[in-house]
Amino acid sequence: MANKVIFSNLGSSPKDKIVNIGLILIIVVAVILIYNFWLSPIFKNLFSKAKQTNALNKEIAEGGSLTYKENDYENFANQLYTAMKGAGTTTSVVYSVFRQMQTRGDVLKLISKFGIRDGEDLATWMRGEWLLSIKEINTILATKGINYAF
Repeated sequence: MANKVIFSNLGSSPKDKIVNIGLILIIVVAVILIYNFWLSPIFKNLFSKAKQTNALNKEIAEGGSLTYKENDYENFANQLYTAMKGAGTTTSVVYSVFRQMQTRGDVLKLISKFGIRDGEDLATWMRGEWLLSIKEINTILATKGINYAF
């Protein structure tokens, strides 16, 4: 009985019903694609930035310090992105940026400035680069007494 009510509203002929069901399916697929490729990265970016900002603020409140100016972290983040984007990875640039980090606050600020690029945060970018050694990056940080690991 419920099926008669639902399908009776889709059109008078079987052909109209099939066309209307097809249109409904296309609309549902379009909504899913819009969410996955447009809205989801926006929400992911907002939540990730808030989480990173909270961690950074907590670190600074607990006596952590930042070594560089705001613009420097943006430059470091851009260097990392350029070094990892596309085919191949300029590992020397990536390692050089992490060698310049002096405090845990520096690393958190760098992660915050990197944000979400092409749908991924810094840790995801680094894990996707098979030429990079996450172990080496963590060692660079550890030897400076920075308690942070990717």
